[in-house]
Amino acid sequence: MRNRVSLGILFAALAPLAHADYVLSTLTPYIAAGESLELTLLITNPVATAVQMSPATELVDKPPPLAVTVYDPVYFLIGGSGGMNAKFQISLRYRLFDDKGANARRLPWIDDLYFSYSQTSLWDLGDLSKPFHDSSYRPRVFYSNYDLMRVADGHVRLGIEGGFGHESNGKDGLGSRSMHLAYASPTLTFGDPEGKRFYVAPMIYQYLEKAENRDIADYRGHVDLLVGYGRKSGLDFWGTFRKGDVGNRGSVELNVSYPLSRLSGADLTGWLMAQYFTGTAKAWSTTTTSSMRSSGSGSSLRCSAA
Repeated sequence: MRNRVSLGILFAALAPLAHADYVLSTLTPYIAAGESLELTLLITNPVATAVQMSPATELVDKPPPLAVTVYDPVYFLIGGSGGMNAKFQISLRYRLFDDKGANARRLPWIDDLYFSYSQTSLWDLGDLSKPFHDSSYRPRVFYSNYDLMRVADGHVRLGIEGGFGHESNGKDGLGSRSMHLAYASPTLTFGDPEGKRFYVAPMIYQYLEKAENRDIADYRGHVDLLVGYGRKSGLDFWGTFRKGDVGNRGSVELNVSYPLSRLSGADLTGWLMAQYFTGTAKAWSTTTTSSMRSSGSGSSLRCSAA
């Protein structure tokens, strides 16, 4: 068993705890703790925009915005045990239907349909050739409404996400490892939306196909439990817990972040982040199982946060 603690740059945090999207006319990241990051590129005709147009005319005369939002945390971490390594993650989601379109007016739920792509890679910086010794690629199609219901003056919020996902190591032949799953993830948030809040978001899933990883449930189980506590634009803690179906197998990943703007007099964007991981896992790049308990340190930045 090995331990890894990592500290690095977190570029974006958890979208499921966001409750608003910001439309931008440029691709400049907008830093907003507790809100989702939406980058929208508007393509317009300079002459046509000078003319007052009705909403219906606008939909015909120019393309709808490209709504790209942060999904899982986006970060770059450096640390490890037994040698220097890096871990980084990229995760974006794309809204399939424009919320101002005709279909959304007829079917209000349709603008909550998304496609997402996430990638997590482990980079061995201690080896001479600096290889990427493990990567995971995770596209998903899902419905999500993270602000489905509010009670107690908005201090208790219920949300839901559910859909279908694929995960693989991106290889073919004997080195291929992949699986398909269906999942549902209710989200319950307590606290002041503008202050401290506590949230719980279990992701419950069923493997639809796992021929290349027949014993994956022994290590991952069927639930990823996300728990977090913190303040928007302040110190934030969250962790993900897994329990395998066999014995003591499972994993724990703990994270903490703090805005760099508070450490730099508002000159720097993003968040300082530290991560600790311990547990047993089945490596995507091999057919054998590996036990790891890892610890490391580094620095991190994030552009949208829970």
